[in-house]
Amino acid sequence: MQVISGKFKGQRVYTPLKHRISPTSSVVKRSIFDSLRDDIEKGIVLDLYAGSGALGIEALSRGAIEAVFVENNRDSLKTIRKNIQAFEGLKTEVIAMDVAMAIRFLRGRKFDFVFIDPPYRDKVIKSILLEISVCDIVKKNSLIFAEHHKKEVVSSDIGVFKFVEDKKYGETIVSIFTKPI
Repeated sequence: MQVISGKFKGQRVYTPLKHRISPTSSVVKRSIFDSLRDDIEKGIVLDLYAGSGALGIEALSRGAIEAVFVENNRDSLKTIRKNIQAFEGLKTEVIAMDVAMAIRFLRGRKFDFVFIDPPYRDKVIKSILLEISVCDIVKKNSLIFAEHHKKEVVSSDIGVFKFVEDKKYGETIVSIFTKPI
């Protein structure tokens, strides 16, 4: 896997060897970031279920000023840290805890963009969006990208988040939400 665009274009992003994760495909990642265009610049990013950290790193490569990675798997955490070290001068934070606990821990901070990419079998998108809504950790007009299996239906407003659209890629759907108020 590699960074698709920006100042680190073409640089390799490692994935954990011992832990089975399904990294976001290049097609999905490209579509997410192409839809953002220059909006990602100067943004603060939260990468939940970070896995390898590829989404947060892509955001940083394209001009985001900070990325916070949340992961609780030991092998994935090692990989995220290894990947971050390979990219110099990035403002990052790695939080090693369960996603719901991390969201509560982040209360008081505000993010412009949130990427949610849990294991598809967990079907937690709605509960994570509700937790983010209650903890109020995103700015007005922020965007949330929730990657999930097509059998997990989340195409409606959840908490304070307004559903924007679904983008379909085979078995994968990326549901996009915003916080209008």
